[in-house]
Amino acid sequence: METDDLLKESTVYAFHVPSTNSIKVGFGADGRTRMKNYSRQYALSSSAVSLREWKLPSPSLASSIESACHRALLSAGFYRVSHVVDEREAKELFDLGHHSYEEAVIVVAEAIEETINSLHAALGKLKPLSQEKARQQKDEAQRRRSTLCEEKKVRKEEDENRLINSAIPEIRQRWEKDVAPFTKACDNARVIWKQFSYSQGFISSILNGRQSAAFRMRNWQQWPSIKRLIPEIFHSGRRAKSAYLDMKKRYGDYAEKAAHRLGLSLWRPGGHDLTLVGCYPDKDGMAFLEVRLVVQEATGFGGDDAEEIIKCDLDLFALVKFAEQNPAPELGAPRQPT
Repeated sequence: METDDLLKESTVYAFHVPSTNSIKVGFGADGRTRMKNYSRQYALSSSAVSLREWKLPSPSLASSIESACHRALLSAGFYRVSHVVDEREAKELFDLGHHSYEEAVIVVAEAIEETINSLHAALGKLKPLSQEKARQQKDEAQRRRSTLCEEKKVRKEEDENRLINSAIPEIRQRWEKDVAPFTKACDNARVIWKQFSYSQGFISSILNGRQSAAFRMRNWQQWPSIKRLIPEIFHSGRRAKSAYLDMKKRYGDYAEKAAHRLGLSLWRPGGHDLTLVGCYPDKDGMAFLEVRLVVQEATGFGGDDAEEIIKCDLDLFALVKFAEQNPAPELGAPRQPT
């Protein structure tokens, strides 16, 4: 807290809340404003005429005295009230029970007077610190803060390592079972499509007319080999996505850090993008998008050529129908066997 803030005037205040038959005790720069804002925020009825305020020379002192008032109310049998609005709980409300509001105010006023008198008595026993002693205390406080920061940093690193190490065995197991088949299928497809000439060439375009890459691939001798891999990439990709989502839900950001320690990536296994959908809309729907992304991975094509291939192939269009009936795991639908 800045020095200027320490010297600002503050207020301990109390007001009656008829709707909960309670007293609210808090502190702030201005009691009336705090009463209005607090009542509006937590849908409380407040009695303006019941407002009591005690001016104090600083917020830190007001905060300490507020706590003393709360302890005094609890000791006197005024127990805390639970009042929740939109999952937010109003604090510092105390049940009046069979007591009157004025009786509770007397308890608060006495607590304030007693706390101030105790502070006066304690301050009277203090002797001013010499400049050297003040400097030593300041340096010692700074050293303690540095030590605490370093200890906090070490604990954070230890906690992170513990979480990462706990995730590693499960990630290794899921990788071998659910992710490795996807990377293998994608690698096999890449070996094949790298042999394909994506550029038609000048002579071919003259002899055969302008042909899309999708048309030429469907007539390429290696197309049957690639086509056989598309369902394999689709189904193994779903298992890889399930593994990624499960690990992300279980370990959060530490899942990818644990995978990295194994030299792996759950997000981009083997350098291949998971065919995750649902992050952005697609004109043909999520099922078509998922299959299109699979075809792009299997062929090295962009979206337009992959779309053309699907729409010209009944087997691939059947895969779209399957995806419609069995939504992708990242869409939050119940898992279906693939």
